[in-house]
Amino acid sequence: MTINQQKKSLSSFTGKNIFSSKEVFDFIKEQSPDLKKSTINWKIYKLVNEGVLQHISRGVYAISAKKEYTPEIPLALKILSNKIKNQFPNSNFCIWETKYFNHFSVHQLFKNLIIIEVEKDSIESVFFSLKVKNKKIFLNPDRKIFDNYINYEQEVIIIKTLISESPLRIIDDVPTPTLEKGLVDLMGEKIILASLQGEIENIYAEANNRYSINTNRLRRYALRRGILEKVEPYIQQFTT
Repeated sequence: MTINQQKKSLSSFTGKNIFSSKEVFDFIKEQSPDLKKSTINWKIYKLVNEGVLQHISRGVYAISAKKEYTPEIPLALKILSNKIKNQFPNSNFCIWETKYFNHFSVHQLFKNLIIIEVEKDSIESVFFSLKVKNKKIFLNPDRKIFDNYINYEQEVIIIKTLISESPLRIIDDVPTPTLEKGLVDLMGEKIILASLQGEIENIYAEANNRYSINTNRLRRYALRRGILEKVEPYIQQFTT
């Protein structure tokens, strides 16, 4: 279930939005009668970390008022997504744009990069297919390519390798990164997101203030990228 579905299910079970730890315990027990008490307590902890519940006082919880971040998908991204799905139906990919971060940052980005992440087995095929009609398109560009070409353009398409087990979601039939993936990538993509490196603290704080953040998912992906130690101090701020 999504975060919003879990919230609705819990609220329907208890008939209210604020409830005791026993009511949360009974809710989980009804769904999974065979679970041990220790496992149910762990699940309650997980619901808090996933942004479903908010721990407001000892033994008292509330449905978190924060919602999942759901960006609007521009028409250009929908067209590119449809083309990839039609030509490469078995390829895993996601598509997003760097302007997404304008929603959280103080300084707004005027240059926009459309990022298409594709699994490595089909990345070159997708690149050459899209290059037929998109001349300003680059495959896994390094810093030299950025400095010599990309930095002089207002909008380009970048094709890069999709990290396995990346947290994705479908919005308007378009596979796109979750907020957790975006926050981790912000710290991992030093070249593509170079202009936002001075905004990291602001972006993390604004994202946490406004939206549900699944810290378990965030940690898993940060570990996958090998930057958990860099991300962990920001995660700790979410829970204090």
